[in-house]
Amino acid sequence: MKNSERDNELQKYRHIADVASEGLWYDPVGTESPWFSRSWRAMLGYHDEPMPADFNKWKDWVHPDDQDVVDQALEKLFRGGRTTLDCKYRIRHRNGKYKKVHSYGRIVNDSDGRLLALVGFDVDITNRERRDEFLNEMLDMIPSLLFIKDKNGSFTYANRAVADAFGASVDGILGRKDGNFNKNEAQVRRFRKADLKVLRTRLPLRIQQENLDFADGNTHQLATIKVPVSASAAIGEVEVFGVATDITALRQEIEKERQLFQNLMDNVPDGVFFKDRKSRFIRANKALANLVGEEDPEDLFLKSDEDYFSKEYAATWRKEEQHILRTGQSIVNDIRMVRPKHGMPSWRSVTKIPIWDKGRVVQIVGISRDVTDLKNTANELEKSNTLLEQILDNVPECIWLKDKTCVYQKCNKSFLERYDYTDKTKVIGKTDLQRWTELADAQTAIPAGFFLRQAKKYMADDRAVMRSGIARKDYPEIQYRIDGKPRHLRTSKIPLSIAGGKTSLLGIYRDTTLDENRRLKEHIATGIAENIRNWVQILEHDVWSISRSAPAWAEKAIRKLRSHMRELSKATHMVTNFAHLKDMEFGEVRLEDVVKSVIRDVGNPNVRLVVGKRQPLCHGSEVHLRNVIFEMLRNARDFTSLLKHPRITVSIEPRRSACVLHFINNGPPVPSWLQRLLFEPCVKRLDQSRPGLGLAYVAAVIEAHGGRPALRSSSLRHTHFALTFPCRYENHP
Repeated sequence: MKNSERDNELQKYRHIADVASEGLWYDPVGTESPWFSRSWRAMLGYHDEPMPADFNKWKDWVHPDDQDVVDQALEKLFRGGRTTLDCKYRIRHRNGKYKKVHSYGRIVNDSDGRLLALVGFDVDITNRERRDEFLNEMLDMIPSLLFIKDKNGSFTYANRAVADAFGASVDGILGRKDGNFNKNEAQVRRFRKADLKVLRTRLPLRIQQENLDFADGNTHQLATIKVPVSASAAIGEVEVFGVATDITALRQEIEKERQLFQNLMDNVPDGVFFKDRKSRFIRANKALANLVGEEDPEDLFLKSDEDYFSKEYAATWRKEEQHILRTGQSIVNDIRMVRPKHGMPSWRSVTKIPIWDKGRVVQIVGISRDVTDLKNTANELEKSNTLLEQILDNVPECIWLKDKTCVYQKCNKSFLERYDYTDKTKVIGKTDLQRWTELADAQTAIPAGFFLRQAKKYMADDRAVMRSGIARKDYPEIQYRIDGKPRHLRTSKIPLSIAGGKTSLLGIYRDTTLDENRRLKEHIATGIAENIRNWVQILEHDVWSISRSAPAWAEKAIRKLRSHMRELSKATHMVTNFAHLKDMEFGEVRLEDVVKSVIRDVGNPNVRLVVGKRQPLCHGSEVHLRNVIFEMLRNARDFTSLLKHPRITVSIEPRRSACVLHFINNGPPVPSWLQRLLFEPCVKRLDQSRPGLGLAYVAAVIEAHGGRPALRSSSLRHTHFALTFPCRYENHP
């Protein structure tokens, strides 16, 4: 090519270079001056001005500290066999300051291979370097470990945190691998395996936790993210960028909180557990571990109910837990029997609550409380209530319970029977006003208003007792039945304070109508007996007056009349004794002394007494016991009055906690028709001449003392009566 053509061609390229953004340059070999494009000159502050005359030696404008960098790069280019130039250095600006440039170039040879020139371009990286320095400073301030590795596992970038972890400088790390700093081969292999996975898949990789041995000798826990990035050196080449956050302190704090929470759970008497979506235990406390027979709560980790309970139990609980996971509905205080394979069965109150995360149930927390004692107490209470109801249903008194609004809450069977109710639903939940209204509607003989006034009176009295808080005990009351007949009652109303400050009223009444009628009859009988006694006394006086002037033939009739009057006087006395049976005054009675005293008073020589070595003591009425013994001796005398040699034997037979008084005589036998009626009142005597109240009185007194009379035998040889009643004994002195 001619010189003119070459010059034209060069001129053309120079025009193109002048409009290029990069600073192009051309440095020929020999005496020819180097050429710099307009952009290159402008980079150093020379826009339209010519370059200084001494700039032909441009290397003199390089910063003194970078002279060696430039010389080494040129040395490798010219004598090291390289064909390209790639170096960074600082060059002086027109204003005297230095610009940082990145220079790229290559060698140009002629057809014979001789060196002609060096061509290339420079890029002003001053601002970029400043940004990189600022960025590096910022990255060095980040506590996380930031690094970039190439495909061989060598570090191409590392921040200060990485350097501190390895105990080296940043520059000392670049170009080296993990194995140069970490002597734990297992960790190094794990890191390299993760890097290769990122390079192969070109997908990010998140590692929740991994260990790294730091230069300080401690093992730190890291949470690492590794992502693939494009390398700057060659298009298409991939490097690994990693961010590793030291979570050692966080893990320690979490572990501390975990231990604190575990200690809290372990000191709770209830069993506490957490389960995952597969119904496996992921956490439990000691109480639950003890329940299933484990020593350490950690032994339950990732185990299920099937490991500790029967398949039936496990299947039932898994089904309910899947329902919780599906619906989010909790189970609260469900009482159930739990029978572990290696533990004691118990009643548990179980609560299971879902744990939500982002609108989805991820776990279940459960609490299992031992309520065996409570359940047993409840069972015992139920049994006690049943027993109490049975007792109340079998007592003759009517018992009821009302709340503060006078509504019936409970009543016993006697109460129902008193009003001809078939079941308690006719009473429970109603007031007296409602109850008597229904009773009044069932009859037509008496106006309903009469019973409603009676019910209102009862309710007013109930409110007064509950308001005052003072019980009314055993007071008389008259209640009119549905047929209009009066009923005598003895009523007690007792206010009760129950849990929550609520007041209720307990009522007890007994029907004393029969007692009142009996008392009235006894009063009438006593009055009649007293009148008869008065008339007998008058008659005795008249007979005595007549007998003084009566002829001899009338003396027999007078004696018989006097005998009848004595019997009539005794009968009236017996009626009076019957009427006063309930007025007996009890005390300690020495039975043997009483028997001896009565025998002495009777003065019958045919009576023989047989006693033991111990003195019987009984709790009773001495007056009535004397009357009983006297009546039995009089009865025996009458039985033997027609015999030539009468014999009457009285003996005291001791028993463990009772004694038996035996009255044996050799009189005629008691007819069979009379034996079963012997102790009934007003039964005719053997001679059919007078009423027999004596043995009826004997039976009444003995029964009042807790004993019983009996006719042991009646034959041609003897008649044997036995009176048995409780007593105790003392030895004779």
